[in-house]
Amino acid sequence: SQRFGILLSAFIFGIMHENLPQFLFSFPLGILLAYITIRHNSLTPAIITHLAVNSMSMLISYGENLLPHSTFRKAWMLYTLVVLLPGTVALCYMLLTEHLPDLTPHQSTRTKRLVVTAPLFWLLVITHVGLAVYSCYTMSPAATM
Repeated sequence: SQRFGILLSAFIFGIMHENLPQFLFSFPLGILLAYITIRHNSLTPAIITHLAVNSMSMLISYGENLLPHSTFRKAWMLYTLVVLLPGTVALCYMLLTEHLPDLTPHQSTRTKRLVVTAPLFWLLVITHVGLAVYSCYTMSPAATM
């Protein structure tokens, strides 16, 4: 089903980032990217959106390092009010008003069975969660003492 595909691909997209703060941002972004892909029947718009998000993250990181703190805070507030807030409202409106096709009974039973019995999916999840836990442990102050 499209809904399950969106949620599962967003979960995988989030877990591939291997840390909780990025997962919390990447999971909803993955939902958006999957929805864009289904809506436009092409990966290109989602790739461009992902490129824009990553580019903006890089610019924010550079701005934080280069600009004085007060200037950066003003620029961040302006960006939040002009881009993030209207974008979030538009996304919520779109997701509430444009519905994906309903599940068929066959899709309903098949999706659960596929995930439970997919060894590569579980290997991917276990590997990335393990790497995330390992990186948290090795980066913690207690581990460096």
